[in-house]
Amino acid sequence: GVQVTHDDYRQFFIPGQQVYQGRTYMIEGDVSSATYFWGLAALLGQEMCVTNIPANSAQGDLGVVDVLEQMGCTVSRGAELTVTGPSQLQPLGEIDLNALPDGAMTVAVLAAFCPGVTRIRNVWNLRVKETDRIQALANELRKIGAVVEELPDGLHIEGDPARLHGAEIATYDDHRMAMCFGMAGARLPGIRIQDPACVAKTYPGFWDDLQAVGVQVRSR
Repeated sequence: GVQVTHDDYRQFFIPGQQVYQGRTYMIEGDVSSATYFWGLAALLGQEMCVTNIPANSAQGDLGVVDVLEQMGCTVSRGAELTVTGPSQLQPLGEIDLNALPDGAMTVAVLAAFCPGVTRIRNVWNLRVKETDRIQALANELRKIGAVVEELPDGLHIEGDPARLHGAEIATYDDHRMAMCFGMAGARLPGIRIQDPACVAKTYPGFWDDLQAVGVQVRSR
């Protein structure tokens, strides 16, 4: 009930008022974290439903489900969002993922499993996150056997699932690096994640939730 005015959303003005009213809010789940489970569906050709994320959510990374459709997945946008993976993922060609600030990382890892070229562009801002994520993704994708060229604003990935294999993955103290490659470990035996506890920044229960959906996770 509080009255708020603003200057083109650059400044907000909230004068003292005596009108506060309690109410109920629905707090959506985090779409960036959900992308790893939709990614599991894509990698394994299975169905995955993530609850508490409406299909009309304003979170930018919801665009990942549109990208998954381009890769051959089926998406059901009912009361919950459900992704069903295909028998074989398809490459994306050139794609602008600027609107997917974190989901672009999920797409990059999935692209390694698509036979063909995916060229992710206009994500230069990934270089100024917890780590230089473009460089980090290129380094770790190469470790699992992917052919990757680092671009100033993205990645050129030549996918070939037959060429991929397990490896020890550096996480650069970056929670999303750990979760992206944890997702890949559902498909690739022998993926070992350094410093898995770094997921605590945003998703401390990630490894438990992976196990809950049937992914085997072992700690050293």
